[in-house]
Amino acid sequence: MTHLYIVELGGTRPDSLFEVHIVHALVAEDEHAMIEACREGFAHQLQAAHIDGWVAIALDREDDHSGPGPAGTAGRCWLLEAGRNSLAFLREQHDYRFVQALSGRDAMAILRQEMPGWHVDSVIDVDRLAQERGWRLSRHDPESLPELHQVARYIRFDRISPARQGMMRDADAALPAESRLI
Repeated sequence: MTHLYIVELGGTRPDSLFEVHIVHALVAEDEHAMIEACREGFAHQLQAAHIDGWVAIALDREDDHSGPGPAGTAGRCWLLEAGRNSLAFLREQHDYRFVQALSGRDAMAILRQEMPGWHVDSVIDVDRLAQERGWRLSRHDPESLPELHQVARYIRFDRISPARQGMMRDADAALPAESRLI
């Protein structure tokens, strides 16, 4: 079954003391296809690139009307990145929440109520992510969040062949300096 995958990749960069993370959304038939798509499309963005985890959300074709349909009157699926600073930690802590809300503003209000002391760093309309890719989130009930399958799994990409690594470096070097990732 086809899923929307929201994948967190980690790795290093010469301009950073610590591991950095990037998050991508993509559609794939299964986890194997998602991992290969990440390897081919994103592994070049970081040195020592790896997947740290993902969330998979089942999809229906945008033109398939056999299921319960798109989000109902309770709203859309939103992914929020929350942050919190503390003297106990060197850097900002982050957490992520999926919420059902009518708008991004409503989603932020829900998060702030559920997580006092945290601020909102990012608000992503997950229904829109699926629609932009020609799909819709599969829901058993249009009035609730879709089923989320979360996986915390470390998958290294360092087994990419030297020839492929060279091609990726050459492609990156061809970009203007401000656009280069490595």
